[in-house]
Amino acid sequence: MKKFIYSLLLLLPGYVIAQSSSYNPAQGYEDRKDGQGLNHTNGAISFGTYNTSSIAYLQTHSNHPIYFGNNSNASPKVVFATNGLLGINLADGIMPAEKLEIKNGRISLTAWENAGKPAGIDFTNNAGNTNVAFLGMMDATTFGFKSYASNQYEVVFKNVSGLARVGIGTTNPGVALDVNGTIRLNALAGADRSIVKIKTDNVLAKVAAQPTVSISPFEFTYSDQGTLTKSNTGYIPGFSSATWSPIGSYHYVEKTLNLPQGSTIKSFTAYLLDNNASGRMQACFTVLNNASGAKDIYCVSTNSDNVNAVPLSNNVNKIVDNNLYSYIIRVESINNGGFQGGWFADMGFGAIKFNVGY
Repeated sequence: MKKFIYSLLLLLPGYVIAQSSSYNPAQGYEDRKDGQGLNHTNGAISFGTYNTSSIAYLQTHSNHPIYFGNNSNASPKVVFATNGLLGINLADGIMPAEKLEIKNGRISLTAWENAGKPAGIDFTNNAGNTNVAFLGMMDATTFGFKSYASNQYEVVFKNVSGLARVGIGTTNPGVALDVNGTIRLNALAGADRSIVKIKTDNVLAKVAAQPTVSISPFEFTYSDQGTLTKSNTGYIPGFSSATWSPIGSYHYVEKTLNLPQGSTIKSFTAYLLDNNASGRMQACFTVLNNASGAKDIYCVSTNSDNVNAVPLSNNVNKIVDNNLYSYIIRVESINNGGFQGGWFADMGFGAIKFNVGY
């Protein structure tokens, strides 16, 4: 009977459908033409189906969002906005502000497709065809952050016998926080600024995190390219420059420093004595690349006669890496033309200090 009525409607004026449509009691209504199919209209809102020969759509045919609900719920839990954003559990009438916005809920990712595809989120570059990073499971007990550039997990969170462990630079942390590398602390706030607190056996130990390294002249070894008038064993660098009076020779003192690994050399200060019109005193701090031989050199020098030692400072701002670099301090005399010169009387130096922070 239904098929008869439908066939009759096809013949009546206003009901002629210019596409291949049919009704089957077992399968229901079928529209076999590409383009808009079923359509439900109420006022300005139009909703239905649309398909081409290769893609099928469920869509609004007017400029309105689509809501998804069940159980005749008056406040649907999913909304697909007109700008392509998807919202879950938003209040009725509220549109999502991001590509995916979830209100009062969470996302659950369970297990993994296979051992090579653990559960998590892949991040790609703007082109979308190069993986940059992965955030998710490494194995059944380890969650972490993987860099595709290094093809390894840089940070992991691991459960070992019910105890939480964090590894940085290692995928198998042996303690609560296991760092394969150096730790740098900067701009700590409050009364304990520049202080690191370490708790061992319920005792808080305070470690200064911003020391000043003071290097005495007496710690230097010296090299000379001429002849000293005094015995080497009697050489005392410093303000008693009269004990070192070279004859037309050139002299300098230098030392390779052992500075705190991972710290930042902020500046250095040299106390230089120059009370001789024929020359100047200069102190230079050199950062030497052990592999390439390249150097970064920071110098301070006197520019006028002075009967007292003058503190001169220079900014450095270099992070200490004793494996890649050597750090050398040199004190020398220079003539008024800026070249290495004789170490005259009334020329010397005192302490050299490095401001080292974290």
